[in-house]
Amino acid sequence: MVRPWWTLAAGVGVVVGVAYTWRALQKSFFSDALPSAHMLEQEHEHNFAAITWPEVTGVGLLAGVSLFVGLYPKILLDAIEPAVKALLAGGVQ
Repeated sequence: MVRPWWTLAAGVGVVVGVAYTWRALQKSFFSDALPSAHMLEQEHEHNFAAITWPEVTGVGLLAGVSLFVGLYPKILLDAIEPAVKALLAGGVQ
């Protein structure tokens, strides 16, 4: 079934997305406005607190799980294999 309205909406969405990205890139990289001295002073006023143990633990867990799944993807592949085979066979009957 052909749905031209969905095609039109998708096309408008793509054009709006490209226009927004183009404008953001122009403002970011090709703008003639230079930061003022006041803005640069405010940038250096922010002192960040030291990283806490819960933050280190979270980063460590994410890195460890990502590395483990990257080196041994069979764990996840075994979990999704039945669903993929059902979809390839035509779905659940």
